[in-house]
Amino acid sequence: RYDFNYLIDNGFYFSFGVSSSLNTFNKNINNAFGIENYLNNNLDKINLDYSSLSNKIFVQTVFLRKYNIGGGLEFQQLSLKSENLPRANKTIEDSNYLSFFGYLNHDTFDNKFFPKRGWYFKSNFNYYFDSSDYTNQFNKFSIAKADMAIAFTPLKKLSITIQNEGGFKVGYSSLPYFDFVLGGYGFKDTNNIRPFYGYDFLNISGNSYVKGSATFDFEFYKKNHVNMTYNASIVDNFIFNATKTWLNKPTFSGFGIGYGLETLIGPIEIKYTWSPETHYSAFWFNLGFVF
Repeated sequence: RYDFNYLIDNGFYFSFGVSSSLNTFNKNINNAFGIENYLNNNLDKINLDYSSLSNKIFVQTVFLRKYNIGGGLEFQQLSLKSENLPRANKTIEDSNYLSFFGYLNHDTFDNKFFPKRGWYFKSNFNYYFDSSDYTNQFNKFSIAKADMAIAFTPLKKLSITIQNEGGFKVGYSSLPYFDFVLGGYGFKDTNNIRPFYGYDFLNISGNSYVKGSATFDFEFYKKNHVNMTYNASIVDNFIFNATKTWLNKPTFSGFGIGYGLETLIGPIEIKYTWSPETHYSAFWFNLGFVF
């Protein structure tokens, strides 16, 4: 993967920027991006090659002296392929997408990875209005999402972070390639792929979701942390419609406990995660800044 950003920062006046990023990975999955439609009695998982190339041009300014607000145009090339498919054509998706996007962000965390005080709010909206439409199923649609958190220190060396996030699709598009997919930890955010303790990477999916978490972090020695996190989520299709599914009891939950060390190259972490629903457990490692 790569990530390139260039911004002409004019402060309270309009700033201009361009960015380009590429993220590719390979993973055995059975419940994301519509893969379940390809499974059968002889195939319970598919080895997926995922590639997302995004190029953006945007303008940005400061709103109310606190918030970064901006928007622009995004060109994205999305490719999903698998050699495991029981058919001659191994390509699931290979389309270009054009979208207008906007965002509003504010962040006062004193530390991105081990915050002791501050809060942040991040929101994003994409309107996908055109596609090369490899699958011949494209209809115009939008994706809206928001993420917010607050950190405080009630006792010396003990900090608590409360975080909530959510997102949903607007429109009648049946394409599953921009669905919200949760699970795992320590990876680079791509599209709507989000971390979630207690489940494997790319293990939970739906076109809308809500998620909440609480983290207790104890800095027992300078730059050495032990922490415990509980997260819970509802992930499904159209959970914000008239049935108000998002107000129901969380469907998925998980715990994470770990050790973290602050270094010049970023955090070095090891975490053990577990889910009470599936009893799935795993160790996750993070070595330095995620880029």
